[in-house]
Amino acid sequence: MYIEKFRSYFGDIVQPHDKGTKIPCQWHEDKDPSLFLNYKTGQFICYGCGKRGHIDDLTGKAPTIDEEVVERFHKHLLEEPKLMEWLKVTKGWTTETLVNLKIGFNGSRYTIPVRDERGNIINIRMYSASAAPKIMSFGEGYGAAAFFPYPPVEDDILLMEGESDTILARQLGFPAYCQTGGADTWTEKMTAALADKRVSVIYDTDRPGIRGAKKVVAAIKFTVKEVRNIFLPVTGGNKDFSDWILRDGGSADDLKEIIAGTPPYAVSKVHVEISNPTYLKLYDTAHAQWAFKPIETDVTVAGKDRAPYVVPRKFTVSCTPSQKYCPACKNNGSGNKEYELSWEDGKLIQLVDVNDIMKTQTLKVMCGIMVHCKSCEIEVSEFQNIEKLALFPQRTYRENNDMTVEVDTILKKAYFIGSGVQTNAAYRLRGIPIPDSKDQASVLLVVEADPLNTIEEVTDTKLCEFFREEAKNETNSGQATEV
Repeated sequence: MYIEKFRSYFGDIVQPHDKGTKIPCQWHEDKDPSLFLNYKTGQFICYGCGKRGHIDDLTGKAPTIDEEVVERFHKHLLEEPKLMEWLKVTKGWTTETLVNLKIGFNGSRYTIPVRDERGNIINIRMYSASAAPKIMSFGEGYGAAAFFPYPPVEDDILLMEGESDTILARQLGFPAYCQTGGADTWTEKMTAALADKRVSVIYDTDRPGIRGAKKVVAAIKFTVKEVRNIFLPVTGGNKDFSDWILRDGGSADDLKEIIAGTPPYAVSKVHVEISNPTYLKLYDTAHAQWAFKPIETDVTVAGKDRAPYVVPRKFTVSCTPSQKYCPACKNNGSGNKEYELSWEDGKLIQLVDVNDIMKTQTLKVMCGIMVHCKSCEIEVSEFQNIEKLALFPQRTYRENNDMTVEVDTILKKAYFIGSGVQTNAAYRLRGIPIPDSKDQASVLLVVEADPLNTIEEVTDTKLCEFFREEAKNETNSGQATEV
């Protein structure tokens, strides 16, 4: 039980109960206790702010296992050719892999040692194809979330769902890693370890795997340089990376091609998030009732305008008093004053596609400074990217009241605060509709672009049937049709 560890960290507010307790969260203003402490597993989670992890992440005192235990299990496996053959056939692991990773057998389960950054054995993951649960930790106190193997050192890595897939991927030459636990055990320490890396998340294709992958992407999206959520083309009852390699005939080259063809998750690096967006069809986002309100919509990015624009995000205005303009100026001759542009009012798109003179004048207006004032100087301290996008709706039909179908051919303009959105790719965009400062046309200001990469997300069978029916009618009438 971890109660004493929790008590040593949080104090006497931790009281004994059967499985755990709730206490006020120390990471946000918490009127009602919302931080749950699990005495059995050592995990904690705040249902208010979302903070989660393991008590060992806070205390840095994880238990270790003697190397002799690993060697004994490993020797047991090497002395049983049938056990080794089973792993080679069902898991695809070679003898070299078994030896290098010290994989073993404890009499009932296959064993996989997990090490920390110092090489200490902090857990032994134990696997069985028939017993429940399929995989478990060495014992109580050894189940803290950790990377396997540790640490992730490469700039480009694969993040797998479990140890079996990780081992096979590494055997194929990929820098693959996994967390020793489910998505609910992901910690801030693990996110920090992936800073500035390019990560391809390859989780199982079943519902829990898809849900878990999205949780991990949400946890790391602001920290990593780039993240892709890979959906493997498994068939039948196959669901994971090992199934795809061993049963569907997938290869290392196939995986490289899939990764290259999967759009990255694009998110504003200024940590802008949309809360509780309303899902709309793209053509509905132009309605006045949704102006400046959080929405999400499915689109295909038809094109982008040149390279990303570089516009100010933070800047300083310095000036000297002037009798002519100061009385009417919001800066009011106050010397140095710092400003940060807000994205929520949509005004920052006024800085897109303008020259330096227009940029300076626009920043003055945003600060309430007279355009003709010559006593002030503007120095930009931080920039941000903005991409101009052209969008098609992902689902391009509307069903009218009389049950007829109308194809929508809308092409809409959008601005993404950041960079990395790819053309000819399907995304679920999140942002706000705003009027374009140049002509007041409705455009989207986007802060998140989540790739749509599953069959269920991108396929619209009703639209396909509609086009087939149209083609049939055109063919019967002897006229050519262009779709």
